[in-house]
Amino acid sequence: MIQLNSRLSHDIKKNDFSLSHMVKNYEGRRTFLRTIELDINRAESYGKKLQREFEREYETLETCNHILSASEEDQADLDETEEEEGIIKRQTDQINPSEDNGSLIEDTLKTDDQLS
Repeated sequence: MIQLNSRLSHDIKKNDFSLSHMVKNYEGRRTFLRTIELDINRAESYGKKLQREFEREYETLETCNHILSASEEDQADLDETEEEEGIIKRQTDQINPSEDNGSLIEDTLKTDDQLS
């Protein structure tokens, strides 16, 4: 009987020791899990912050590109307007000759009269 009690007592101590290690292991894992969750939350918060910052920078870049393209379009419109004004002036000069062109036309008419 004494041997049986001794063996049972040894098994109880062994199980109690194992159980205490399991509890410590469980608590350690739970602490580790909390630490990991905090790290994940920090990383997600930082990621969201970077995303907002990126969106602001992208909006700024988009605004700058819009301004630049608008100024390029204005310059192109100005160039086209100047070109159209030059064409209109040449056409007007052909339709309504200036004094220099008038004397040239008169000289041409005189030459035609002399030939006929």
